[in-house]
Amino acid sequence: MRKFGWLLALLLSLQMSAQKVVRFSTIDQFTEEFTTLVKLPKERKELFGDSLLPDVVYAIDEDSEKDWITLCNNMLRKRITDPDVWEELFRITAYINNNEEYGTLLKVVDHLNGYIRSNPSSRTKDYLGQLYSNIVKHRFYDKNDLIWKAPYSEWSMQFDQKEIYFIIGEGDIIGRFREDSTIVMGTSGRFFPRTGTLEAKGGTVFWGRVGKYEEELYGELSNWTLDTRQGYFKADSATLYAPELYDEPLKGLFEERLSARAQRSAQYPRFASYKNDFLLPNVYNEVHFRGGLGVVGPNYYGLSPDSAMAKVQFTYNNDTIITLRSGRFLFRDSLLSSGRVEVTAHLGEDSLYHPYCEMRFDSRSGQVRIIRYKTGLGLSSWTDSYHSMDMNVDQLIWNQGTPKLSLRNLNLGSQQAAVFESKQYFR
Repeated sequence: MRKFGWLLALLLSLQMSAQKVVRFSTIDQFTEEFTTLVKLPKERKELFGDSLLPDVVYAIDEDSEKDWITLCNNMLRKRITDPDVWEELFRITAYINNNEEYGTLLKVVDHLNGYIRSNPSSRTKDYLGQLYSNIVKHRFYDKNDLIWKAPYSEWSMQFDQKEIYFIIGEGDIIGRFREDSTIVMGTSGRFFPRTGTLEAKGGTVFWGRVGKYEEELYGELSNWTLDTRQGYFKADSATLYAPELYDEPLKGLFEERLSARAQRSAQYPRFASYKNDFLLPNVYNEVHFRGGLGVVGPNYYGLSPDSAMAKVQFTYNNDTIITLRSGRFLFRDSLLSSGRVEVTAHLGEDSLYHPYCEMRFDSRSGQVRIIRYKTGLGLSSWTDSYHSMDMNVDQLIWNQGTPKLSLRNLNLGSQQAAVFESKQYFR
């Protein structure tokens, strides 16, 4: 009987001991219970014991203790025992206690309790990491080499039906992906951590990372939205200031994308005007442009923001010699080029037409070189409208100041005959 009593007492003791190691009880016992419930690697024990645990115990008062203990037990129920996740929770708690107004911590704890009850452990861990980046580091996103942050702005935590969002005071939004980076200066907005969405207002963008000076090229944004989980955003109703391209400010669409592409081949930042009928007479000598205007990386372009193609005309003695239509023309100091153009060469009442060529114009030599592609529509012959004839040649060349057009094949090491075929077979 006596042995039975000792055995019963031992079982009760084991049961009570087992209860202690499966859940947290009070903040006074929290440090001891934590070291039992969460297995810390040797190299992390000092950090938790000397810093994180004392700070978090100090941060929890009587008003928040019950909900805090509930939150920690909810994490245990989700089997969240990763020390990194607990470190993020502790740092969030200590930061709010030291930097936010009284009562904010209780609202955050209440919010997290609601979140953890309705989400799996993997999503809960991600969300805690998200809030840690937001609250402590003032970063919108920091994962997979992509960072969006506003380190110098004031972040004000707000609650809407227990949902957390942040008011971001005016400052700089900085994005980085590997070696690439961008900045939007002087912007403000609202950030929603659950969706990773920044609703921003205003800001100035520059093309400095592709070699343009601030006074040479910059843009002003109005309202724009950033999915901080992506390295891309666009802003409608942007205003571009590019005096080398056009004297007046241009209204249009701004786009930015972070990438690992080298500076010389950069395709962003981008801008495309809404207006598509700008007229630039003598953009080069005796070369006239009509269409939209834009910027791609470090380069200026004439482009078509809609289905209407941009147009370039070469003139001689006030007569149009060549008309080119394309979705995009590249303007450089001494070079006009396009990877795909529709060509019409004017010969008095006659004309030559080809639907798919590439072209280059060197303003120093005054030579226009138009070469048809060897695939798809590029295989089409040149069409002579007046003589109703097809011309199977590779290129058209015109030198400014002369009335003659030259049609020839590419010289690939052997002579090739040009083929001229009448559509009416001379009947």
